Amino acid sequence: MLLKRFKVRVIEAGLRAHLAEVHQPSSWLITASDLGSAWGKFRTQHFGTLGPNPADYDVHFDGIIVA
Repeated sequence: MLLKRFKVRVIEAGLRAHLAEVHQPSSWLITASDLGSAWGKFRTQHFGTLGPNPADYDVHFDGIIVA
């Protein structure tokens, strides 16, 4: 089975600095079928019904996992 992995990372400097200050991650690996699904999973898992500002984040394809 092939799984697609996407990386979500904070690109807004102020938010990235704040996350580093409070020892929180500024990037996450998400397994999803496509980019839209990866963003949706990230948003739901980390923010629930309140969505983040999409301009503060970058989502890109990170590779394929053979499972």
